[in-house]
Amino acid sequence: MITNDYPHVSQRRAQATEQGLQQGIAEGSIGTRIKDILRTLARRNIDVPKDEREDIESCRDMHTLEVWLDRSYVIKKISELFAE
Repeated sequence: MITNDYPHVSQRRAQATEQGLQQGIAEGSIGTRIKDILRTLARRNIDVPKDEREDIESCRDMHTLEVWLDRSYVIKKISELFAE
């Protein structure tokens, strides 16, 4: 049996796999952070209306989510979460 070795194909496949893994890890971290924010707000009995919940759930910026998580520990109402 004759086989051809295509190192450039293997390298591209490895890069694509690594990128996919990193993206999956990032998405998992983002999803976890979103759940943490919503859980904290729920435990603190802060009402999260539908529009605000959608804003939180659609955010894909980890820095913003970190800021919101920190705020979720101390705010008194949901509008304070999004304050500039």
